[in-house]
Amino acid sequence: MVAAKIRDARLALGVLAGQVSEESWGLIRCVQNELDDAAGQAETLERELTVPAPGAKHEGGI
Repeated sequence: MVAAKIRDARLALGVLAGQVSEESWGLIRCVQNELDDAAGQAETLERELTVPAPGAKHEGGI
C-alpha cells in the first residue's frame, strides 16, 4: 500500500522529462532513485510486519 504510493509518486515525476533542464532532470532522477529505494524498504516492511486489526488491544512486549 505505502510502497505503491511511493512508486506512483516516482512515476509522476517522469512527466517532467523534456520540460526541465538537464541539471534539473538529473536531480529528479536522483529523487526517483531514492523513491525506488524507499518503496523497496516499504515493501519489505509491509510483507514482514503484522499490522494489528483496528481496535485490537496491545498485549505488551516489544
